[in-house]
Amino acid sequence: MHQSNLFTLDIKGPYACFTPPWAKVERRSTPVPTPSALRGVFDAIYCKPSEFYWVIRKIEVMKPIQYQSLKCNELASVIAKNRPIYRDAKNEIVQRSMTALRDVHYRVTAELIMLIPDNDFRVRVCDQARRRIQRGACFRQPYLGMKDFECSFAPADMNAKPIPVTQDFGLMTFDAHIPYDNTVGSSRLKPSLYHCMMVDGVIDVPDYDSDNVIKDVYFNVGREYKPKRTTKPKKGAQTKNAKVTV
Repeated sequence: MHQSNLFTLDIKGPYACFTPPWAKVERRSTPVPTPSALRGVFDAIYCKPSEFYWVIRKIEVMKPIQYQSLKCNELASVIAKNRPIYRDAKNEIVQRSMTALRDVHYRVTAELIMLIPDNDFRVRVCDQARRRIQRGACFRQPYLGMKDFECSFAPADMNAKPIPVTQDFGLMTFDAHIPYDNTVGSSRLKPSLYHCMMVDGVIDVPDYDSDNVIKDVYFNVGREYKPKRTTKPKKGAQTKNAKVTV
């Protein structure tokens, strides 16, 4: 399971939902997990942003991709400051549909990248991470895409084989932030994309700094665009605002 800074886990769950940015209301999961979602699983096990960070290197799909439609009750309003929301109010609860993945099993390989150039310290951190994985310890319960869909993890069984499927999934979300940026105040969203290609059940994840990752992506989905007025309209004149929806 452990070679140098590489760790491989078996991650399983009854459900998963990896929602792309353009499908946030009526959620529909992507066919395979995003690197950022799986990085969150490793962060839940062992995370010290000032000392190291995780990088997903390989994703192996161990079970066939299966979908299931679900209905869920959600709040219609956004929680605002000094304004409570009563969850039992009929006008605050809406029913929405979700297309999630079911019965998922992934074998994920991640690399632990040190921010402190000390080999002895690196060995201690890797040993600590390996011990936590072996005994199933975590800071918080890991989940697959949504907190409703908790998952389990264990040292990987390297004898199992991934599904014999080759498929091109096109552009998918790589990350919502810069993975190695741990500075204070850097939590602003900085989404990135990558071309996801699965060959015989295996997805090789490119490095964030490589040319295979599209950075500085801006999503303006479902929003109405109203251009600013350059001059004041004449009194009584009828004007129309341009409406652009993506």
